[in-house]
Amino acid sequence: MTEGPRTGSRTLPVTSVLAALVGALLVVVATIALWSNLQARGGVEAMREAATIQASALTFLSRLQDAEAGQRGYILTGDVSFLEPYERAVATVAGDLTRLGTAVGDDEAQGRRVARIGELFGRKLDELARTVALVREDRRDDAVAVVSAAGGKAAMDDIRLMISRILQSEDDAIIAREAELERWNGLSTAAIAAAAIAALVLTLFTLHLIRRQLAVSDTLRARLAGLNQDLEAEVGRRTREAEAARQDAVEQTRRAESERARVELLLQDVNHRVGNNLAMVSGMLGLQISGTRDEEVRTQLKAAQARVSTIANAQRRLRLGADLSTVRADEIVESVIADLRAAVGTEHPIEIETDLSPFLVESRDAVHLAILANEIATNAVKHAFKDRDSGRIVVRLDFDAARMAVLEIEDDGCGMPADGAPGGGLGRKLVSSLSRQFGGTPTIEAGTAGGTRVVIPLPRLEARPA
Repeated sequence: MTEGPRTGSRTLPVTSVLAALVGALLVVVATIALWSNLQARGGVEAMREAATIQASALTFLSRLQDAEAGQRGYILTGDVSFLEPYERAVATVAGDLTRLGTAVGDDEAQGRRVARIGELFGRKLDELARTVALVREDRRDDAVAVVSAAGGKAAMDDIRLMISRILQSEDDAIIAREAELERWNGLSTAAIAAAAIAALVLTLFTLHLIRRQLAVSDTLRARLAGLNQDLEAEVGRRTREAEAARQDAVEQTRRAESERARVELLLQDVNHRVGNNLAMVSGMLGLQISGTRDEEVRTQLKAAQARVSTIANAQRRLRLGADLSTVRADEIVESVIADLRAAVGTEHPIEIETDLSPFLVESRDAVHLAILANEIATNAVKHAFKDRDSGRIVVRLDFDAARMAVLEIEDDGCGMPADGAPGGGLGRKLVSSLSRQFGGTPTIEAGTAGGTRVVIPLPRLEARPA
């Protein structure tokens, strides 16, 4: 009769020791989990800083290339309109370099690269300003000689090299940080698994001692212990699976956001460079025009130059949506018509109005649609108002009752015969080709104000309201 109390007195200290061990183990696991969380936060912040440095570097390089493109266009053509992107880029590129220097912070290696870029940037900026000044002084040959010298190109190549090294350094830092985070995640997972196993072993041992004390209710307590064990194992397993899935989802989301930001920057840079290259082609056509005396050839070259400029301006103004493939068609058409409106100027008091419904289309289709609208509107400017001092053109883009996109250009000019597409020669072929591309055929009819209305249904244009 006396063994029961003595066994209970021996069991109570052992149970207390086991409980203390479990508590200590839980404290260790909690400490490891907290430290892993702090490391993860630091890693995310470091990767955000790396992304900021990369974005600042790309922005600086893009602005400097804009300035160089404007300078080249102005030297080649003498057209002061090229000074607008040049002066805008020059006014902001120094600030971009300052922001890049601020972003690299205390990183000595990156700081030296930024300092080197600053030296090269000063030389490049001096070259740009000197050549522009020479052209303004009507010394274009001297400006071309300066541009042809190796110094300016070498400085720009060195700047691109430094930028690529900055980007590569930040990529390496991101990869290293991701590896470190993976190590900490592995350690945290291992600690949790070890704690679960140790807790399970200690729990089973404690149950074994208690079962010896309570022999009367051995069967009931054994069943309860088994159920409790199974429940704890299932909860632990599902908890670990949920945590692993959450961490994986967080990592995939972060990578997707980072990749999306990089793709957006690259697409914007590509669109801008394509526009700049087309602007350079336009400038070369301008040089060809200035060197040609045949009036018919000059007329054809000027028409080609205007079309290339339209495509360049539309390409530069592409702003992709969240899906990285669609753009606002109404915004692109509005920008092209605004350029036409500015080109007409005050010498020809012709009002060009727009009535454009907002909707989204593929970026490729947006450029083609802008070219189509510009071609017909330009034709109206040239031919609809002969022997008149003023006039009005309205460009409409909307859906019809069947939700099909329709382009309509109407003027109040002298009218035109309804026996062909608007314009003649290359213009007619271009309008017909683009219309067929969208599955439509131009319809010419009398306008409400006595002029001409051109209606083009666009059944193949995949458009949806914005």
